[in-house]
Amino acid sequence: MRALSLIHGFVRSVSDGLLGPGCPTVNARLRKGGNVAIRWNGFSTTPEVASPGPIITVARRLSMRSPLAAQLSSSQNALTRFGRNRQGTAAIEFALIAPIFFALLFAIIETAMVFFAGQLLETSVQDSGRMLYTYQLQGSGQTKTQQQAAFRADLCGRVSVLLGCDPSTLVVDVRSFPPGTAINISDPIVGGALTGPFDFVLPPVNSPNTVVVRAFYKWPLFVTGLGFNIGNLAGGKRLLSGSYAFHVEPQ
Repeated sequence: MRALSLIHGFVRSVSDGLLGPGCPTVNARLRKGGNVAIRWNGFSTTPEVASPGPIITVARRLSMRSPLAAQLSSSQNALTRFGRNRQGTAAIEFALIAPIFFALLFAIIETAMVFFAGQLLETSVQDSGRMLYTYQLQGSGQTKTQQQAAFRADLCGRVSVLLGCDPSTLVVDVRSFPPGTAINISDPIVGGALTGPFDFVLPPVNSPNTVVVRAFYKWPLFVTGLGFNIGNLAGGKRLLSGSYAFHVEPQ
């Protein structure tokens, strides 16, 4: 009986400390290896023992029924489940690398477009320059303004696939240098701006002059705000240029 009193006191003290006094029902059973079963009903102070057996510790069983312990256990279980959950990892990983990936992709595309547009302008200047090389403009009987408009229209027809023909973005410069004259081609960019002077001077008929044809285009850039800047003009633009130098074909 003393052993039963000790068990009863231990159960009562543990339950009062963890569950609070007056818990309606507490059941503590030995799962295996023994034959002790304690039932504490209501406010009864007399435990019912099914059969004598070893004294077992029921604190763990009772402590798990505490509201605070249950809440902590639930939080730990939630954290454990969250740590083991692998759903949505691909979306999270893509969200982390997507900005870098798209910035690099757009930078590659823009660089390719710049070089492609520059090559188009270079080829078009050489093709349109043949109008001067073969005396098509000089022998047309047109005025200087008309010749300049005709040359510009021919050039625009060749570059219109990618480039615009607005005079503020597409600039044409034609110079003629007599034999023995130094050919000075200055840098058109001064202080981040396209700076002239630009002119349209055709060589006289049957002259051995050297003709230099240049065309410039202000190409807008869009990826410069992402740390990739290949612009050489103010305002986030790059100057594309094409040139063609030749001696006029004699008639």
